[in-house]
Amino acid sequence: MTGILHKISLIFLTLIFSCTGILLPGEEKAGNLEAFSLMAILAANQPGRNYQIAYSSLDISGKYRIWRVTESGVRTLVSLDPHDSDDVVPAISTDGTKIAYWSLVPPGFWYLFVINADGTGRTQITPTEGGSDEDISWSPDGTRIAFNTSAIDGGQDSIYTCRADGSDRRRLTVSTNDSFPQWSPDGARIVFASARSGNSDIWIMNANDGSNQIQLTSLANQETKPVFLSSGDRVLFHFSTGIRSEIHSIALDGSDRLNLTDIVSGSIFEYFPRSGKDNLVYFHSSRTGVYKIYRMRPDGSLMTKLTQGSTEDIMSMPTPDGRKLFFFRDGRPHVQSLIDFTITKLSDNTSNWGIWSTAPVN
Repeated sequence: MTGILHKISLIFLTLIFSCTGILLPGEEKAGNLEAFSLMAILAANQPGRNYQIAYSSLDISGKYRIWRVTESGVRTLVSLDPHDSDDVVPAISTDGTKIAYWSLVPPGFWYLFVINADGTGRTQITPTEGGSDEDISWSPDGTRIAFNTSAIDGGQDSIYTCRADGSDRRRLTVSTNDSFPQWSPDGARIVFASARSGNSDIWIMNANDGSNQIQLTSLANQETKPVFLSSGDRVLFHFSTGIRSEIHSIALDGSDRLNLTDIVSGSIFEYFPRSGKDNLVYFHSSRTGVYKIYRMRPDGSLMTKLTQGSTEDIMSMPTPDGRKLFFFRDGRPHVQSLIDFTITKLSDNTSNWGIWSTAPVN
């Protein structure tokens, strides 16, 4: 009985500390994370879904291939292209059944493909050479992909969406320099970067037909890599001055821009913002001299370093349930528990093409 009361008291006190933002004893010394929330404590004893990522890695022939790896370390080779191509920038669908990726086919042309997660059913999406090696984004329901390419409609680098089989292709922008499309959590809008006005700025539009295009930023610097907060009411993006880079956020009407990482001076670089459960924001930063994974609240408060040591840790991607965090350590895929913060190496294969999405294993 005493043990049960002790556990109840601990949960109650932890909830108070979490709601007030006060760090638990010893936490600041550990330098690992802010106080556990009540949900985190309960989740520690609850089985979660097994999530997976897709990534690109060199094979023994020196070509990039697409792999899947689960959080439990089960690895599967997905692509083995017959044209001796390099397959890169894979994005796994939200239901985990398909992977979209760019393929660099000799003598040097980009094509977009979709393949089943088991390596069958490879479908060419872009009809002609051209294209890009930039982000691919799946709609939340897993039925459509958004991408930018110059391989269609006269060579303009515009944003398109289509079904997973390549049908119902829609051109959403007519600019010559639009990139990095990302869907909103409800699937209604797409945020993207565009250099149509000179510098790269952040824009937003309706996902169905590209209507209602709104420019969210108009700064003298470069803003790229936009992504929605999990709540869908703000956009995170990468802001660069050339000598430093920061993580900013902005409302969907272009108001209330916030500098979340607030670098005052020095050449510090912070990249790849991603939003997870409870709107927590993950990114990697060089503020300690080597890239490490950090987490913060959506207003930039309670920033904490999640990974330690001298390794280079980049490209973090949280699972939707808030239990795990995929990332690359010295180019190799790893996963960190967001409950006890243990880290597990998933593969010795190195990758230079990052993690763009995560999905449950079917």
